[in-house]
Amino acid sequence: MNSEIVLTEANAAATKILALEELDDPQRIVVAYKITLGRIPTETEKSLALAYLKKHDKGTNQLDTWAGILHGLFACLDFRYLN
Repeated sequence: MNSEIVLTEANAAATKILALEELDDPQRIVVAYKITLGRIPTETEKSLALAYLKKHDKGTNQLDTWAGILHGLFACLDFRYLN
């Protein structure tokens, strides 16, 4: 999951999500979950993602922070396996 292609795709997805300027961070998290996992995040998942954003808000590039969220979604079981 740390291959160059996965990291590149996480950056590309983060770029597209950040381009949605009319959305705030909670709405962007919903979009990230919908495009990667095909569902909305649970309240726990949403609050964990918001905490990650808040923690990395200082000193980190916003694109890198969002790419980290997408990379995490790409690595989760819901993304890798079909029901």
